[in-house]
Amino acid sequence: MRKSVVGRDDDADHVEILRGLPRIACEAPGRIEASVRTIVLSCVNVKLAGPLTVAREMLAALTRTESFRGGRLHVIVLCHSATHYSDLAAGRVELVEDPPSGYIGRLDREFRRFHRWSVGGSIDLWLSMSVISSRVNARRRAVYCHNPAPFHRGRSHWFSDPRFEVFRLFYGLLYGVGIGSNDLVIVQQQWMREAFVRRYGLRRERVVVAHPVTTV
Repeated sequence: MRKSVVGRDDDADHVEILRGLPRIACEAPGRIEASVRTIVLSCVNVKLAGPLTVAREMLAALTRTESFRGGRLHVIVLCHSATHYSDLAAGRVELVEDPPSGYIGRLDREFRRFHRWSVGGSIDLWLSMSVISSRVNARRRAVYCHNPAPFHRGRSHWFSDPRFEVFRLFYGLLYGVGIGSNDLVIVQQQWMREAFVRRYGLRRERVVVAHPVTTV
């Protein structure tokens, strides 16, 4: 069976997925030998409930990797508020606040401002937690897609809940823009993995299921 870019083809949790990301960054094409690799965790539009929990899990997992503990990994977190991550920030974690400014501002940031910002740096891996495949200059790119609304197959709600239908269609379009440029697409459930493969023509080994970390 062909393995994914994180070294496996079956399900995992966020910690296991994140353990593979420093290796992906280190193997990025065109990267000269360097003592420190850079990963950008883009969480600007993540501020509530489940997505924020996942983003924190991702950052915590990165800071526990051997690469980070050994001083070979620099993590930049683009966030809505630094207070959401300040308790996890240590060593080579840089928190950069960039509060969202509506949908137009969000699209401008993801497709223009981030690209301009990334050109000046040397980014080995860009991981977007904002469901949009950011247009950036990075050697490897990944996106986390958590919202299942675009794949809703139940009854139409155009009369009872038109906002949901517009949201569903809009999110489906956002998911599709530039998604093929990612080295990794991370989803939470197996059925979403299959849906992304079918709808966007992605190679199956590039879509991985990362279950939230749970404690008993």
